[in-house]
Amino acid sequence: MRHFLPAILLLALAPSLWGQGCSDAGVCSAGSIHSAQVDSFVFSAESGERVGLGEAYTVISNSTLRLRMMIRQKSVFSLQTNYMIASGTLGRSSGPGDLLLVYSGILKTGEDFRILGNLGAKLPFGQSNLRNSEGLPLPMPYQPGLGSFDMLAGISIYLNHWRFSAGYQHVLSQNNNEFLLSVWAGRPEAAAYDESNQLWRGDDLVLRAERIFTRDGRVLSLSLLPVIRVEKDRFRKNEQWVEIDGSRGLTVNVNLDWSKSLGEHFRIHGNLAAPIWWRRVRADGLTRFFVIYTGVSYNI
Repeated sequence: MRHFLPAILLLALAPSLWGQGCSDAGVCSAGSIHSAQVDSFVFSAESGERVGLGEAYTVISNSTLRLRMMIRQKSVFSLQTNYMIASGTLGRSSGPGDLLLVYSGILKTGEDFRILGNLGAKLPFGQSNLRNSEGLPLPMPYQPGLGSFDMLAGISIYLNHWRFSAGYQHVLSQNNNEFLLSVWAGRPEAAAYDESNQLWRGDDLVLRAERIFTRDGRVLSLSLLPVIRVEKDRFRKNEQWVEIDGSRGLTVNVNLDWSKSLGEHFRIHGNLAAPIWWRRVRADGLTRFFVIYTGVSYNI
């Protein structure tokens, strides 16, 4: 089979669901249908829980937090992070994740369209080299952070109830992960994971086509999200860089988002993600065979 279940939520006006349904390197988690409405909020806080299944049936849950502040008319500064717990055949790990900062705003508006853009950065606040109880380095699915500095940029066009987006994530550094199969010699369960010692991910180009439905304070979105890893990932082995064959290529995801107003200040949110095609090798640990998210936001 060549299909897995991420859902990649692309850059839009303001970050939302923390995407990991998703290959959440950052570019995929910095947006959702909630940006379809340019709300008149001054401050917004959203908290939620996301659960997914990664390589070798590794169960990964994330408690997420997103803060947004209107800094001037139609411009938003967003901050988001998470606390991850992973459990699988190699052990159990937990810790705070990376920090994602995004500045978003409207570039142009017309009678039937809007163009929005954003710029952002992912900062490596989360650990990328946690070890199991035996002191052995764990692969990337068990790591709360990706361990790299990344820059993000994106643009979205709204045409009535349709949205078309493109985003790019540029990786600026390697991480400090130390997972090599040689360290796990005699442990065949480790072979289910890809080597990622000092992993340097390739850049991502993310596209999105989305149909948005709104009614009586409810929002529903159906979207198709292709993600292209434009370069091969690489890692260090025997003091040399090794390019990872199969790590470059296309992932295609389908995504369902919804939200509902609960009065003047509160909204509930949900996300269900599923893939229809994926890259053969994903050493970054971002594979999710399914993702479900529920959350609530408070806006003033």
